[in-house]
Amino acid sequence: MTESNLAPLYHGTFKQNISPILMNNVLNATSNAIYNSRPGISLTRSFAVASRWAGEQGMVLEFDQQRLKANHKIIPINQLHYPEQLYHRTAKEEELAEERVIGDIRNLKKYLTAIHLSKFYLNNELPDQMKSEYGGLITIKHRLTQVPKVQYFS
Repeated sequence: MTESNLAPLYHGTFKQNISPILMNNVLNATSNAIYNSRPGISLTRSFAVASRWAGEQGMVLEFDQQRLKANHKIIPINQLHYPEQLYHRTAKEEELAEERVIGDIRNLKKYLTAIHLSKFYLNNELPDQMKSEYGGLITIKHRLTQVPKVQYFS
C-alpha cells in the first residue's frame, strides 16, 4: 500500500456493476458507505483490498487522487467496518486503507488512471462502446490480486 496524497485510490466492484458504471460514466454513492447521513463511495489505498471486493470476475477502478480531490470531498475513515476474519485483514491495514468520497463520481473517466479486469475478459468481450471509450485505460491481469506497478501522472 502506498502512503501519499499522490498515491492512487482504488475501488473494487462486482462483475454485474461493470457495464452500468462504465456505460453511464458514473460511480454512484451507496447507502453502504454513509458518512454523516450522506451516501458515499468507499475507496482504498490498497489494491489488494479493492481486488478482494471485486472478486474473480470484477473490476478495480484506479483513480488519480489529486484529480479526484479537486472536485470531490475525500474523507479518511479510521474505523474497522467488517470483522477481521472476513478478509483476513489486520485492523491496522483496514484503518490505513479506507477513504470515502461523499456523493457520486460523475464524469468518471476524467478521474481514472486505469481499469483493472481479470483474465475472464480475454474470452468474454466487453461491449464495443466500452472498448472505444475506455480502451486505453483497460488492463487485463491474470488475476486481480496482482498489484500493478505504481505510476504517477502529472
